[in-house]
Amino acid sequence: MPHGALTLSEALALTSDARVVTTNTPPYAVVHVNKAWSEQTGFLFTEVMGKSCSFLQGPATDPSTIKHLRDAVRKRTFVQTKLVNYTREGAPFWCEIEVGPVAEGSHFYATITATAIEDGSVDPLEFQTEPPKSPSPTSWKGRGANKPAKRGDKVPP
Repeated sequence: MPHGALTLSEALALTSDARVVTTNTPPYAVVHVNKAWSEQTGFLFTEVMGKSCSFLQGPATDPSTIKHLRDAVRKRTFVQTKLVNYTREGAPFWCEIEVGPVAEGSHFYATITATAIEDGSVDPLEFQTEPPKSPSPTSWKGRGANKPAKRGDKVPP
């Protein structure tokens, strides 16, 4: 893993290190992830672009470690730590993470190493694999405001 500031070109370069690049201002929106990062987290760039990396956090993610990371980012200093994150499928993993400002000051980069937590010490998250279904259409014609028609109900003309 790299140590310290990278240039934007280095942060975006092809590498086998799992890397994400974000904007340099809150909410530190994702602007780039590489293949190794997607493989370790299960998230594709199209699913995370424009979001903060907080979607990786869950109930076993230590708030004091998150505060430590945020303080370093706010001060624009390099930080290295370890925390529990979760894959797209909800599997917990130890995330060894290095976060630093891009040398030009335009972005931040994070390089991670993920190690699955398989000893049962951290419960997986239950994620919904399909988007929620939209409610059935309703018709108010001939009905009271508190009794909407349900799909398949006959509504008088």
